[in-house]
Amino acid sequence: MSPHLLSLPPELRLRIYFYLIPNIPLSSPATQFTGLLYSCKYIRSELEPEIIKLMFAFLRSVQDRTSKSSYANITFDTPHKLGDVLNLRVERDSGPGAIYARDDPFIALLYMHLSSLTIQLPRFTPSDTSPPTPHARHVLPSQTRRLIPWIHALSRPATERSESLRQGQNHTIYWKAAQTTRGRHR
Repeated sequence: MSPHLLSLPPELRLRIYFYLIPNIPLSSPATQFTGLLYSCKYIRSELEPEIIKLMFAFLRSVQDRTSKSSYANITFDTPHKLGDVLNLRVERDSGPGAIYARDDPFIALLYMHLSSLTIQLPRFTPSDTSPPTPHARHVLPSQTRRLIPWIHALSRPATERSESLRQGQNHTIYWKAAQTTRGRHR
């Protein structure tokens, strides 16, 4: 397959690749295009940047929709390789509105076929002289509880989250696709 495919001009090869991968590459399992991706180094060098560009455009659209909504904003590092996209890390602001609701644009990320999703939540820094405020104590656990129906697992028990929140530590929620029981659409 490769010698004949490689004999085509690069523009035609890219058009063929776009017929084989979805518009949002990780909206379906990566196994649908990894065979082509790993068929030869030359094809991988052409295809991987295109997959990254498509996923970056999708991430930017989610970021734009969250910034235009009443939900908390997200930020992410620009992906440079496929592993950066498959093991996505996003930072989520704490906003005044509820987050992780059904119409929150961020939820689209939970439907991607990622190897892992890391959600970095903001650091609460109460002053040294005052006790932790009820807001600082309870906002994060209530926000993470909203994620439970979506991801079925959090990295630490609620008591540890509350204790580290009182101490002003960052909160990171790790979600590994292999650890969840998501239904597959056929």
